[in-house]
Amino acid sequence: IAVNATDPEGGSLTVEIYDGTTLLTTLTNAPYVYTYENPSVGTHNIIIKVRDSEGNEVTQTQSVTVLPISTPTLQANTLQVTYY
Repeated sequence: IAVNATDPEGGSLTVEIYDGTTLLTTLTNAPYVYTYENPSVGTHNIIIKVRDSEGNEVTQTQSVTVLPISTPTLQANTLQVTYY
């Protein structure tokens, strides 16, 4: 999850990333990037909260669906070789 956030006044920012009501991480230095490892299958509401040093806050929500990983099916290939 990558968040592009800047304070037009040049102040510091705090970025919080949630899955629903569960806080996943708090980032205080750019780049604001978080790797969400092994999320459960299903729909997740990812919430990003960005707060500046004056307490101003912006919140954005994005719904994301995680699909199950299917096991690949391998097929045997036949190789025909003719000797002369």
